[in-house]
Amino acid sequence: MRILQIDKYFYDHGGSSRVFLDTIEGFRARGEEVAEFAMQDPRNKSSVFARYFTPAAPELESDLSKVDLFKAFKHRFFSGEVDRRLSALVADFRPDLAHIHNAYGQASASVFLTLNQLRVPIVLTLHDPFPLCPNPVEKLEEYYYGLRIWKHIRLFICPSEFMAKKMVEAGFPKEKMRVIRNPFPLPAHCPPPGTEVVYLEKSHDKKDLNKAKVVVVPANCHENCSFDILEAQSQGRIVVAPRGGGHLEFIIDGESGFLYRADEPESLAATVQKALSLTDEKASKIIERSRQLVLRDHNLDQYFRLLREVYEEALRH
Repeated sequence: MRILQIDKYFYDHGGSSRVFLDTIEGFRARGEEVAEFAMQDPRNKSSVFARYFTPAAPELESDLSKVDLFKAFKHRFFSGEVDRRLSALVADFRPDLAHIHNAYGQASASVFLTLNQLRVPIVLTLHDPFPLCPNPVEKLEEYYYGLRIWKHIRLFICPSEFMAKKMVEAGFPKEKMRVIRNPFPLPAHCPPPGTEVVYLEKSHDKKDLNKAKVVVVPANCHENCSFDILEAQSQGRIVVAPRGGGHLEFIIDGESGFLYRADEPESLAATVQKALSLTDEKASKIIERSRQLVLRDHNLDQYFRLLREVYEEALRH
């Protein structure tokens, strides 16, 4: 199978780009032919397809002149440069299917439009809730994608049951939803837990994470598939996270971590204290239970097996 993988970034920008890069590497290791399409950036990994990459467009929040702001906004809906470069890649590589990870915003809707015009089947991984809750700048995009884009996606890949449920509630067809959890390799060994508490921010210090026994994630109840939680669990840490969203699929309260109510500060304090008060035996059981859940739900072989099944299903549509 010849697979075209697409994301804004061809370097580890976190989140979707990490899955994008792992998917490319994993499929190549399994003997598949893979091409990638992304934006140009000096931080990009080396790629034989780099000549097709599109120049990066500025974010709308940048300090732009009115003319440049208009150009950047227009680019989000159509880009002749994206169309030209992506068309050239498709003509040369001749993919059976395109798997898009994150191509909204400055990557341009032309990614979707061009692939559809060239009759390349599309599957889309919903790494974030863009189809469900765009910010005010994205309201027009929401309407545009609803009118011209979503109907051309053959299957939506949801990293959590939570995301699949929310998509159906928003009116997307249930028969197009497929749950495939993001892959996350477990380290061979975990360092012994200490006694500290780390309140994890998006730019957290990995050294702090390696020292902590209890890791508290920020209060975001509607997160889809948290790599922060997976990383903490995989390193043998006890996670305290807000109750809600995809967190309920990572953490069984009291068995593989702890959940607190994000709207109740006293709930957070009590839950952290409960985690810190665990006996060594109970802490070890929770750590092992969480690692087993990561191993069961996020292992690489399962991810690629399920993903290939989705590709084959999309090609039959």
